[in-house]
Amino acid sequence: CPAAAKGGVKMNFSGTTISKATLYRRYPNRQVLLESLVTRRATDLTRTLRSEPTSKAEVRAQLHQYVVDLAGLLCTTTHQRYLLALADGAAAGLDFAGIWRRGPAQAHAELSRFLARAHRAGWLCCDDPDDAAELLLGMAVGLELVRSLYRVPLARHRLAERHAHAARVVDRFLSWYAAAPAAGC
Repeated sequence: CPAAAKGGVKMNFSGTTISKATLYRRYPNRQVLLESLVTRRATDLTRTLRSEPTSKAEVRAQLHQYVVDLAGLLCTTTHQRYLLALADGAAAGLDFAGIWRRGPAQAHAELSRFLARAHRAGWLCCDDPDDAAELLLGMAVGLELVRSLYRVPLARHRLAERHAHAARVVDRFLSWYAAAPAAGC
């Protein structure tokens, strides 16, 4: 890469080093780059929620995998770099609302749609899926998000820890939203 040969700044993503010049040929500015990153991460994260649940057990399994994946995302160096880029973005005049819509809001909306489908199928009693999705997300990220913001060690680096956390969170969540035919749900 010519920019790299001239001593240009290099960035490392997932083990691949590329120059800023190469990166900005594809993404004209930091705004577009971050929007693309959060869109891709939100899409990857919510992939497990796109299939139609066919049983209570499947609802649990899909939510469990979603929480495991979300907790895993917080542990990545990519997420740490993303937080740093957001912090730098205030001075660069980034449109945080646009980034929010393509990332966290998209992930919340997909989770909400999943919960609404599970409710309609009778697997959950969840008449306010937006609120329920927010509760589940809060339980899922908990202090891990705060720890990542402050750059202190995260509690769930190992996959087994993420699975145990997901089991606690999803089981508690499902106990609150259990479908009970006698209750009119």
